[in-house]
Amino acid sequence: MKPLYILLLLLLAGSVAPAQESHRFDIPRAGTVDVAAVEVDYFPHLQRLQKPFPGGSEAMNTLEAVKQQQEAKYGGRTPDAPANKQNGGALEPWMGRNFRSNIAIQGVPNDNDLAVGGNFVLSVINSNIWMHDRDGNTLKTISLEAWSDTLNVSQDQFDPRALYDPRHDRFIIVCLSGFTSTTNNIVVGFSATNDPTGDWNLYALPGDPLNDTLWTDYPIIALTEYELFVTGNLLRNGEPWQTGFDKSICWQIDLDNGYAGDTLETRLWERPTFGGAPIRNLCPVQGGVLPYGPNLYLLSNRNFAASNDTVFVMEITDTLNGNPQYTVDFALADVPYSVPTNAPQVISQRLATNDARWLDAFIENDNIQFVGNCTDTITGLPGVYHGIIPMVSTSSPLTVTANVLRDDSVGYGYGGITWFGLSYTDNDALIGVSYSGPYNTKHPGCGVIYSNGQGLYSDLVIARRGSGFINAISDTLERWGDYSGMQLDYGPTLGRAWMAGTWGQSSHIPATWVAEFNHPGIVSRPETPPTTVDANAFPNPFTDLVGLEFRLEHAQAVDIALYDLQGRKVETLLRTQGKAGLNRFTFSQQPLPSGIYFLRITGEQGQLATKKVVKQ
Repeated sequence: MKPLYILLLLLLAGSVAPAQESHRFDIPRAGTVDVAAVEVDYFPHLQRLQKPFPGGSEAMNTLEAVKQQQEAKYGGRTPDAPANKQNGGALEPWMGRNFRSNIAIQGVPNDNDLAVGGNFVLSVINSNIWMHDRDGNTLKTISLEAWSDTLNVSQDQFDPRALYDPRHDRFIIVCLSGFTSTTNNIVVGFSATNDPTGDWNLYALPGDPLNDTLWTDYPIIALTEYELFVTGNLLRNGEPWQTGFDKSICWQIDLDNGYAGDTLETRLWERPTFGGAPIRNLCPVQGGVLPYGPNLYLLSNRNFAASNDTVFVMEITDTLNGNPQYTVDFALADVPYSVPTNAPQVISQRLATNDARWLDAFIENDNIQFVGNCTDTITGLPGVYHGIIPMVSTSSPLTVTANVLRDDSVGYGYGGITWFGLSYTDNDALIGVSYSGPYNTKHPGCGVIYSNGQGLYSDLVIARRGSGFINAISDTLERWGDYSGMQLDYGPTLGRAWMAGTWGQSSHIPATWVAEFNHPGIVSRPETPPTTVDANAFPNPFTDLVGLEFRLEHAQAVDIALYDLQGRKVETLLRTQGKAGLNRFTFSQQPLPSGIYFLRITGEQGQLATKKVVKQ
């Protein structure tokens, strides 16, 4: 970074932090729903087979032109190039319970989010809510339309978000309805109890709150101890999101009134700017171990930049009934971010990665960690940008330490992130990613990468391998999803988290996979995870050759890896195509010292079986 440029930014920062505009609104409860009592639900969904081009194809192609320039500039590496040196240095987390969700989805994109609390796992997607217990048993399925029916709002529900509030033991779901300033609302639902299959209090926030002939798009939600925050972008009618942006907003909402079903007290913050230019795509930063408060940080960037190192850091400093201030600052990153290239598939249709906006963030120990899509400048494939802002409340100037999570044979996208430590002083994180590559063994799937808080990352741990490519709209650019779900498990034991990600079915329609992951430091694990195949290790204990027999229902790609008692991967022993029926695998134990090991089989549906083996 040139000193002159730093000086210019510092001068700008001192001149662009005036008080931000805010407005007070009281929003009465507009409806209720007893989820368990909903019996008639048609799950309506209109699938748009081709994206519209209001404003002309030139406006819609602006972002794609930048992506093509990125690919031309950075592409060209062969798939067998050396693996990313930043991955593989940390131990791998291990997957526990995992299951398919949102089976009925037929539309795109696969906007995944989830909330986990008590014995409930909520998975939301365009345009459904699926409620499971922790073992994956489906308790209730309901469409967003049926869930919000009593509000009498537009039936075009989309962009759902969900979270669990561990301080109040309640659930929150937010979605949008309507695509114009006259039909658009932000639908906010608060569970009346800790049972999400029961009663909900529903509210409709105006999508055009200031009557500016605008409508709200792309919400993100976060909690503090006392309040809910909902951010969004206000767009002009009839223009695409790339060029129709007018301003960003943030709703500050009292939680107690929502849970009680009383009138919501809210404050609307609008139009943050930096250097006279509007800031867009506000990503609110939630607490790691628990929601904190009363202040809330928000992050943003220059999301259409081919290369940029400026991260905007905003803060709302008090509750809405106190004396809140909205400040704007910035941090400089040691690794630039960039507009991401699109992800490859085995067919010519690629998967859209949108822009470089920040997708998810948390704060713990005064460190903010965040993720977003970017281009891997080594391979030209899309990667996930992981940034850390250390000591955000005391450092001046602010800085960002960053890495690009990458793979030489697949593209990564749509990262989510959650705190993942075993101690309250840890800065560990679990990062969920979607992946896709140009080979049959790299069909779109999802998984996680563990960051150990000391600059090292694990290899990708796959939650669900794709069974086929995605070809839902038969367009040259397939929708991949706008975000993925990640949440810490707020149970009695630290070091567990859940993800909801996208995978490609053999029908070529995207679907959702939900998985629980455990910190690599947790060594107590079941010998056979819930998703299993029949497997038998022999002889056991063993001294020379050891074999593993397992039965597959159908032919599929299979990984077999060896782990030690502490959960550390010793070696990936084989990657091959397993045959339907009985398979036998053998390997030599000669390189191994005496001890207890685990042989793990991973297939298209993630982890299939784990068998303990003992070398004498």
